[in-house]
Amino acid sequence: MNTIFVQMAAYRDPQLIPTLLDLFKNAKHPENLRVGICWQHGEDEPVDIFLDAGFELTGGTEASESFPVLEFTKDGGRLSVIDVHFHKTQGACWARNQIQQLYAKEKYTMQLDSHHRFVEGWDELVIDMLESLRYKSKKPLLTAYIPSYDPESDP
Repeated sequence: MNTIFVQMAAYRDPQLIPTLLDLFKNAKHPENLRVGICWQHGEDEPVDIFLDAGFELTGGTEASESFPVLEFTKDGGRLSVIDVHFHKTQGACWARNQIQQLYAKEKYTMQLDSHHRFVEGWDELVIDMLESLRYKSKKPLLTAYIPSYDPESDP
């Protein structure tokens, strides 16, 4: 199965929920997605923002540093959210390391910021692009510096 572990470090980003909704909506196979987020937020950003957006809370556990990990589903995909108060975060690299601890041997992994939009069928497109490079390298890597995104003016 072409499972994708999508990693997002989100520091008080109001675009997190719109990004997640777009990610799931435009995936051809949302059931193959497993999203790991280090959600660094304040009291003014309650867990209800996920529930209000249609994510279903399915459970929770403790992460390695005793931060709660909330488990959600959306359109057949899974979302694991490490719940960190922004006063307790230790920076972007620390957050990405926390997320990496959630990796469960998905076939592909993708790391991005919490403020993006996706083209229709993005999951198949990116896998096809990566696999088309295997004849040149056993371990191809796709990387890009994505153009800036302004939710007020970009579609």
